[in-house]
Amino acid sequence: MGRFRKGNIPWNKGVPHSLESIEKMRLANAGKHRNPETEFQKGSIPWNKGIQHRPETIAKLKGRHTNPKTEFKAGHRPTEETRKKQSESAKRRFSDPAEREKQSKRKTGKKSPVHSARMKKRWQEESYVERQKLARDMKPNKAELTLGDLLGRLFINEYRYVGDFSFFLGGRCPDFMNVNGQKKLIELYGDYYHDQEIFPDTMTPEERISHFKDYGFNTLIVWEKELNDEPQLIEKLQAFHGG
Repeated sequence: MGRFRKGNIPWNKGVPHSLESIEKMRLANAGKHRNPETEFQKGSIPWNKGIQHRPETIAKLKGRHTNPKTEFKAGHRPTEETRKKQSESAKRRFSDPAEREKQSKRKTGKKSPVHSARMKKRWQEESYVERQKLARDMKPNKAELTLGDLLGRLFINEYRYVGDFSFFLGGRCPDFMNVNGQKKLIELYGDYYHDQEIFPDTMTPEERISHFKDYGFNTLIVWEKELNDEPQLIEKLQAFHGG
């Protein structure tokens, strides 16, 4: 009988079990591990609950997963090269009509009223908001940067970007807020993510305006497509700011 040596490849590596072999193993194991004293039962307390790891065990665990290329780091952001690759990959996927339809179906549909009420309550908890703010590392997107730049040129030191979860009203976070005495908010609505046909759960402009009105704020809704016509958008912003 040959001895097993480290590095040897087992004769049956990669060979799948036959149906007959699987049935034999099933019958051989049937009825085992049914001792009520040893079988795991829901509600049972694990034998090692409350037992602290020994210092040497902790030291060994700390030494795991230290590869700088794979180790998770809190607050880590992908490099520009990685972000570009992710973007190109997503564009390739979404160029397929079938994939777009699949993703659209995943994102649509009404949420449970119970879930919606629970989440609305959680977003009013300061500790929850702080955790989400840290986890999401919110920053203005391209459209928000464009609108923010325009606001900065039209109204110097009048509006500040607060879409990074730095300001909430009733569990809702606006995009821009006047910081010079006027209770005015400006919301930027993305053409895709605020499309009621695709995302029926999203707040309509009227609902958003009404929500902030309950807290004494006037709100202007700017649609993403309006950024393409700057002269007309400037008139709209000036009328709102001066009104």
